[in-house]
Amino acid sequence: MSDWRDEAVMYGRYVAALFRPGHRVPTFDVYRIVAGDMAGWSAEELRLLVEEGRRQVDRHARELERIQSRAQFLFTTALALLIVLAAAGRRVATSEGVVMLLVWGLGTAVVAAGMLGASSLLAVRAEVSGIETALLSTQAPGGVLEALARSYAGMMSRGESSVATRLTLIATRSPSSLSGPASTSWYGE
Repeated sequence: MSDWRDEAVMYGRYVAALFRPGHRVPTFDVYRIVAGDMAGWSAEELRLLVEEGRRQVDRHARELERIQSRAQFLFTTALALLIVLAAAGRRVATSEGVVMLLVWGLGTAVVAAGMLGASSLLAVRAEVSGIETALLSTQAPGGVLEALARSYAGMMSRGESSVATRLTLIATRSPSSLSGPASTSWYGE
């Protein structure tokens, strides 16, 4: 279980990855279910597992697409807000109110951090798994279904953790959550 400090560190890693192309960023380890032994399963049971695995992979793709759409909206909103804040900057700087300058600076920093976070969710590669059909084609005849079932059963943790991490980051660190981390996240209380 992590707290807001863990989420802030993860957020910083994603933002830092914007400036280090190709750098792999970690995810929260939230999906700890280990695939069981499928020895003795019937062909019908293996087919059912493969079908469920395909559904789960499709759900990962849909959820990542929704998160990316949210990040695009947050990025454009934050960019527009930064333009407005920048336009007001001269007026704020020439005013005699130090408190106003501090509030403006803090607001600008929060919106800029939100924009960087949204940018990172758009640019940093999501860690998901898929079936490598060329590798699957190297299986001995009669072993393809079992190999496919094992592959689907074993690859879900990466996709689940990637979706959960991105959902947590967008929910807790967006420009719209100026009050700080959300009280709950995808993966815990």
